[in-house]
Amino acid sequence: MSEEQSVVIGNAQGTPWNEDEDARLVAALIAGTSVNDIAATHRRSRGAITSRMERMVPQAGSFWSDGQVPAAASGRRTWLVQQLQAGDYPWQQVLANKTRRGTADAPAAARIPPQDHVQDEAQDASAGEVDGFRSPQKETDASVSSGPARAYEGWSEPEWARLVAGLRAGLPLPDIAADLQRRESAVRTQAARMVPADASLEGGKVRRLAWLREQLLADEHYDWRTPLRANTDGPVWLKDDDAELTDGWKVGTALPQMAARFSCSETLIVRRLLTLRLAASTVEVVARLGCTPGGTVQTNYLLATDAARAQLQVLVGSEVVGGAAVHLSVHSSTTEAAERAAKVDHARARAEQAPLHWLTGERRVDLPHFDSELHPLR
Repeated sequence: MSEEQSVVIGNAQGTPWNEDEDARLVAALIAGTSVNDIAATHRRSRGAITSRMERMVPQAGSFWSDGQVPAAASGRRTWLVQQLQAGDYPWQQVLANKTRRGTADAPAAARIPPQDHVQDEAQDASAGEVDGFRSPQKETDASVSSGPARAYEGWSEPEWARLVAGLRAGLPLPDIAADLQRRESAVRTQAARMVPADASLEGGKVRRLAWLREQLLADEHYDWRTPLRANTDGPVWLKDDDAELTDGWKVGTALPQMAARFSCSETLIVRRLLTLRLAASTVEVVARLGCTPGGTVQTNYLLATDAARAQLQVLVGSEVVGGAAVHLSVHSSTTEAAERAAKVDHARARAEQAPLHWLTGERRVDLPHFDSELHPLR
């Protein structure tokens, strides 16, 4: 039977997907399992598997973590596997975003708001109109539910430059957001990060936008990149960074050393190397640059080369004890799972939401069940 044939049909055909099945699909893709084998394991058709994979990929022509998403279906599936193997790819957020647009069959439990979206909504309730900018409260429910074309996607240097140019030209925020195909609150957040932390401004992000506009109009050489780096979690990839990363790849700089240089995780370095097409897979990166033992990159490397050796920690979060899962992720250790839980709870606290109830359990990707029962995260 050829890889392109779609004849594997099981008794799960036509039934809704759930969060556990999605996690198993992701783990199998990381391990490099063929689509036909995945279909047999899930008791679904090959078409159902490729369709589910498609729902985990942003729309063609858009960007996520600065990477171009191919238009061809086969290329998009390859791109998805590369992002998953690099680690920390937010497939649940992409899936949830497509669900909001009425294109996904994901269960309600999988509809997880992206962390950046949660933070964007934690705005200063007293913020009003300042210098032509509308407060987040004035965005309608309809705009939030449908969302512009590039909502929730990663930002790149050309977009930041267009945002700066729009502010410098005196364009109102709605026009800038429309040009960037972004939500106004997301544009407001990015602009606010371009203001130094010591500016000591009152009035929240709206006031910081007005301040930034004033600086850009008064000083054509205003340095917005430095505060953007300082106020953004993780690296802000600019042209100079990519050049340095490329040089590091050429000379074989160790992956842990690169991560320390850019003050980010090894998984983000791997993802950027894949985005720049310097490497084709996590396996290639580890073979050339190595990685930290016991880390996420090593776990993904083992998943791709020897699934039986990879022991994973599955993290499940719910709003009430025994309730439906609103968060599901896979980690290389309990410590890493605890760090992710703390980060999610921190974002929820900023949005004035209660922390989740967390459970963890061990699982090997080559087994169809958990190695142990789920237990409270400690």
